[in-house]
Amino acid sequence: MPDRIPELDQFLTRAKEAPMLPPSEVRRRGSRRRAVRHTGITAGALALTLVAGFGVWQSPIVQALRDSTAVPLPADPTQSPTESPSPTQVPVTVVPPTFDNLPVGEQVMGGPLPVEIREEYEGVGQAAKSFCDPGDYGMPTSILTREYGVQGYPTSVSAVVLGYDSDEAAAEAFDILHTAGVECATVYESKDYTNVRVEVASEAVPVDASAVDATEVRTGYITAVGNPPETPETGLWTEVFILQADERVLYVTNAFEGQDNNCIVEAGDPDMGQCTLAANAQAMLEQLVQ
Repeated sequence: MPDRIPELDQFLTRAKEAPMLPPSEVRRRGSRRRAVRHTGITAGALALTLVAGFGVWQSPIVQALRDSTAVPLPADPTQSPTESPSPTQVPVTVVPPTFDNLPVGEQVMGGPLPVEIREEYEGVGQAAKSFCDPGDYGMPTSILTREYGVQGYPTSVSAVVLGYDSDEAAAEAFDILHTAGVECATVYESKDYTNVRVEVASEAVPVDASAVDATEVRTGYITAVGNPPETPETGLWTEVFILQADERVLYVTNAFEGQDNNCIVEAGDPDMGQCTLAANAQAMLEQLVQ
C-alpha cells in the first residue's frame, strides 16, 4: 500500500468542509473572469497597434502620403469600371460641285474664234466623250457636263465635273479615267486604225497644288492618235485632261482631225506653243475647288 501524502489529505479535508456554491453562482463568476481577461487583452493590443502605426506614419517612406491632402479610396471590386464616353464623330460635309466649277470656254478652246457653250446638263449624256472615254466613273454622287464649240464647227470639247462622297472615291475614279487614257490604243486598233500611238505627260502638267485649298491634287494628261481606215492620210487625235481636287474630279476630252498636234504640255519652248488645256490647268484647278 502506497504512502499517504499529508498535503493532499489536508486539501481533501478542507474541500469536504467548504460549502458548495450553487450552479448559478459558478456560472456568474466564470463569466466575470472571462470578461476581465478579454478587456485586458484588447486594451494591450490596441496600445501596440497605436504605437506601431505611429512609427510607420512617421517613416520617411510615407512622407509623400502625409503631405497629400486627399487619400484615394480603393476601388470597389463589385462595381464595373465606368467607360469614358467616346468623342463624338463630326460628320464631314461634302459640298457637291456646280456648273461654276466647270471651265469657261476660253480655258478649253484657245484660238481667235469665239467659243460658245453648246449644251450643259446633269449626267454624262448618251454618247462617249471620246475614244478614250471608259464610260465608267466609279461611284459619283453628282455629274455635270458642258459641251463647247465654235460657230460653224462641230462640237469637239466636253468637260465633266464629278462629285464624290470622299477623297478615296474620287481617287478611284481618277485612276479609272487615267488608265483608260493610257490604254486607249486598244480602242483605236479595235476600229482598224493604223499608226496608233499614245503619249502620257501627266507629270508635266504645270499646276501649283499649294495655291488651292485642297489636300489631294492629281493631274492627268494623255494624247492618243491613229489613222482611220477611210482616210489614212489624216490622224484622229484625242486629248484627255484629268484633275482631282479632294472629292471632285474634272474630266476634259478634246477630239480633232489633223496631220499633227502642234503643241506641247510644257511651257517655254520657242518653237512649239503650249497646249491649251495644259496652259490653263492652273486656272481650271482653281475653278474646280471654288
